Amino acid sequence: MSFCLLSLVKAPQWNSFTSQGGIYGRIFESERRLIFGTENYKLFVVSTKDPRKIKSIDLNIGTVMPQEVKGNNAYVISGDTFWKIDIKKGKPVWSFTTDNSYSLVRSEFKDESIYLSDRKGSLYSLSVKSGKVNWKKDFQSSPIKDFLVLNDRVLVC
Repeated sequence: MSFCLLSLVKAPQWNSFTSQGGIYGRIFESERRLIFGTENYKLFVVSTKDPRKIKSIDLNIGTVMPQEVKGNNAYVISGDTFWKIDIKKGKPVWSFTTDNSYSLVRSEFKDESIYLSDRKGSLYSLSVKSGKVNWKKDFQSSPIKDFLVLNDRVLVC
């Protein structure tokens, strides 16, 4: 799959590169960088100032689906594991794997916590800094369709 990026609106300069497989997760713009993941284990970081500067981080963790970017850290889902990746070093800082081998679905950040849901119906709260579990709640009646962190409450449906 090929991608083209436009660097300047007034004087367009195109840069393209090829990646095998599709783009997964969201494309983030953070501190003049575009960040996205692919199904072939890579996290790409592209400078919006100079799109010729492309950093490819080979994570060897499966399909990479970015969820959030904060400073020099990208937070990604790959199957049943949530990763905090140091973008500058190109290495994982920590990872959290569910105890039930069900794929993670989505995440939401609030203050110093990350909230994650999986396909089985479990909701997790993790520390942003360490990746350690603050708490876990199983909704065994059905999978979680969506959730929202609002003030000091988590609304689940």
